[in-house]
Amino acid sequence: MAGPETVERSAWAAPPVPSRRRLAAWAPALLLVAATFAAHGRGIVNGFVWDDPSIVVENPATADLSQLGRVLLSPDETPPYYRPLNRASYLLDYQLFGMDPRGFHLVNVVLQAACALALYGLARRLFAARAPALLAALLLAVHPIHVEAVAFVSARNNLFALLFAILSLSLLADAAERRSPGRAALSGLAFFLALASKEQGAMVLPV
Repeated sequence: MAGPETVERSAWAAPPVPSRRRLAAWAPALLLVAATFAAHGRGIVNGFVWDDPSIVVENPATADLSQLGRVLLSPDETPPYYRPLNRASYLLDYQLFGMDPRGFHLVNVVLQAACALALYGLARRLFAARAPALLAALLLAVHPIHVEAVAFVSARNNLFALLFAILSLSLLADAAERRSPGRAALSGLAFFLALASKEQGAMVLPV
């Protein structure tokens, strides 16, 4: 029979370490985030480049939260483009970071990591094995062709469009499998957000 000292030691014992299975489940996500920051993290310390000064820095709508309604309902500075989600995100960035470009670049890197994670989730539905899904997501995370979309703040619309397009396809596949009208509606909402980011979001339809 356990004595008082044994009971006291048990009460103060360290919590059990996570199981290997739990660590293995989280490993792909951690690898994708780490790979994304390894490939694109150095760009966080950069300043604004190319069209960023005119679209973000010198645009009065970026620093005025009361302009949110106009941003959501009006065309871009270069009509006929209409990408309200991207422009609204600059308003949020300014509230969080001021006009510090490092904050804007950090958001882009986080969005790139989110795209890689979303693609991994979709690919896991398509491939029976984990390795092909992880390889596809890693290519998206680190491939040099994506550097401009991540390092160029004004190219964030590409990241938003891709993220919501992948989520729309994943939710649609889930809705078909579960016969869930709710998930089908969420898929439609994600598709709308992809279109509100950039016109290329329409590529969800043929896919």
